[in-house]
Amino acid sequence: MIIREYKSYKDYVEHQKRKLFQQFEKIKRRDETLLDFFLENFLILENIESLKKGNILCLGARLGTEVRAWKKLGYSSIGIDLNPGKNNSFVIPADFHYLPFKSKSFRYVYTNSLDHCLKLDLLNSEMNRVLVSGGKAIIELHKVTKEQVEPESKYFESFYWKNPKELISLFQNDFWKNYKIFETTFTYLVLYR
Repeated sequence: MIIREYKSYKDYVEHQKRKLFQQFEKIKRRDETLLDFFLENFLILENIESLKKGNILCLGARLGTEVRAWKKLGYSSIGIDLNPGKNNSFVIPADFHYLPFKSKSFRYVYTNSLDHCLKLDLLNSEMNRVLVSGGKAIIELHKVTKEQVEPESKYFESFYWKNPKELISLFQNDFWKNYKIFETTFTYLVLYR
């Protein structure tokens, strides 16, 4: 596992917030093309797992493309991000290490942003806290190349894993005993509980 060093938690937060402003137009264009990608992956998961409709919290949702995809499939969805931009009706400003929701509020928690997490144990605990009894965490892991996980890479965020099993081992605790992995063209979808 490769971990990025930050001077402080404040430095980490500022780095994550800055990225939207630095690349807003690129992110906006990319997010529009990702809607079909998210829909395809979510439909795969929905069909294989027979997911029941319910509310979904999307972590690290940026401009909210994944939120829009879940909504198109009939789920009630809201996203959080440190910097969701202005006038974002799909994503509210919040830190996924400290979720601003009551315990047992969501049937599902979804994220494709674990590589942006600084304190995995805290995020792990928060996801478990906000899930209802029997709720599920859906974690989307991008397939990455060795070059993308080098600390000098422009893709390097807070940490990277060699493969899904290495990351899953970090979640193997009392909260997340059962999981399934579904492979798609570009990602792995991991469903916990």
